[in-house]
Amino acid sequence: MAINLLNLVKDQLGDNLIGQASKLIGENQSTTKSAIGTILPTILGSIVSKGSSSNGASQLLNMINKDKHDGSMFNNLSGLLGGGSSSNGLMDSGKSILSSIMGNKQNSILDLIGKTTGLKQSSSSSLMNMLAPMVMGMIGKQVASKGLNASSLMNLLAGQKDHLSSALPAGMGSILGFADTKGGTSHSASSSTSHQQKSSGGGGGFMKWLLLGLAALLLLGYFGFRTGCGAVDNTANAVTETTTGIANAGGDAVGTMVDKTVDAAGSVLNGTVDAAGNVVDGTGNIIAKAGEFTKDAAGNIVNLASKKADALTDAAGNAISDASDAVGNAANDAIEFTIDESGNLLDASGKIAYKVGDFSTTEDGFYVDKKGNRIGRVFKKIGKAIGDATKATGKAIGNAAEKTGDFFKNTFSDMFKKKAGSETTYELSQIKFNSENHRITDYSRNELDGLVAALKSDPNAKISVQSYTSDGKNKLTNKSLSTTRAKVVHDMLVTLGVNKDQITFKGLGSKDDAKAAANKVEIVVE
Repeated sequence: MAINLLNLVKDQLGDNLIGQASKLIGENQSTTKSAIGTILPTILGSIVSKGSSSNGASQLLNMINKDKHDGSMFNNLSGLLGGGSSSNGLMDSGKSILSSIMGNKQNSILDLIGKTTGLKQSSSSSLMNMLAPMVMGMIGKQVASKGLNASSLMNLLAGQKDHLSSALPAGMGSILGFADTKGGTSHSASSSTSHQQKSSGGGGGFMKWLLLGLAALLLLGYFGFRTGCGAVDNTANAVTETTTGIANAGGDAVGTMVDKTVDAAGSVLNGTVDAAGNVVDGTGNIIAKAGEFTKDAAGNIVNLASKKADALTDAAGNAISDASDAVGNAANDAIEFTIDESGNLLDASGKIAYKVGDFSTTEDGFYVDKKGNRIGRVFKKIGKAIGDATKATGKAIGNAAEKTGDFFKNTFSDMFKKKAGSETTYELSQIKFNSENHRITDYSRNELDGLVAALKSDPNAKISVQSYTSDGKNKLTNKSLSTTRAKVVHDMLVTLGVNKDQITFKGLGSKDDAKAAANKVEIVVE
């Protein structure tokens, strides 16, 4: 049974993703979901129509390979539908695809979709642009996994017509260029009516026209095998014209029979030509592959020797580099910094060594500059640094926390006591991470001080730091990255004096699409 590409794409679009799509086009979710059910088969139908010829299938294959429509986009659909440059890039790609497969039919298609779904034309257009890369990506995934060429891609697309028959809106089949599947007039019905009108032409003439039809078939076979596929097409056209004359002269019943016989013979001939072509293609591929394997084997022998020499050189270079880094890190680890009220790092003389934003902290307890180089220890000296900083400003750390974090302290205290109407989950609203790793690029000091003060004043309170992200390449890396980020926040709180038994941490990756897209970090009361 042919693969159902339509269902494969639909399976990728859960309610959360449809919700994201509806926000992007400014429509409600139920209307968007219904429209997707109309637009997806329309896009696939356009691709099927374009891929119904060898030239069209070749163009599609080139588009798939050139623009890398390999299905990898399905690993990050939430990110692509999250707005911003990613969503703009997705829709720009869709515009290019639709222009190629629909051409000047696009306005007619949009008009019919609008009438069918009730969407504004702008919303229909945006949704089509959004969905086109998904359909092309699913086709590209089949091309990549099955090694399809233009001929086998044609077969794959031809097999989709049955799946599209009940999905396309009425009238769309005619626009796309193949038989409309809803409300069309059948050939047999019109033939039957015509036959009733011309039945007086039966009798002895029937056998005469049938013999003429069989003679035409013999001519088709002879010229088809002598002159190849081009001659088959020309001869088929001549036979079609002949059978049209037969139908007009002898009655529609005879014409219909001859048409069906010619179609059957044409299918047999086409199958024979395709089979012969596939044998040649297969033989060519075997020879080509054998040549590649021989060449690769020889090349690999040279490459292995070269790689071994490179590995020895790299090992020596890495050893020197590691030794140099170790010396540099050891020197930097001994440096002590103090922190002023603005969060700047002060050197031993009290001058600003690194301004806020010019440094960050690592989970294993170091300050690092923008390039990731260690510039000093963090956690083991942080108590002293805070003490020095507050002395320099003439304030005690306790008083500073009470004044700057008073609002947050009360908020967290109410959460811990679980007062009526209070929330038990709080989002650290201003904490930001580098999109490629776990480094904190910004956070609210007042917010963190308030949380620390509330936890210290209530030793029985226990919380879980929970992090979400979609910054990773897949679900597994999202889970790992979010866990590391949650641990960084956990370690900051412990460093600032919170009992580690009061805090746990958990990474939830991209479990919740909306939270993952916003890289949320939440404090959950346990």
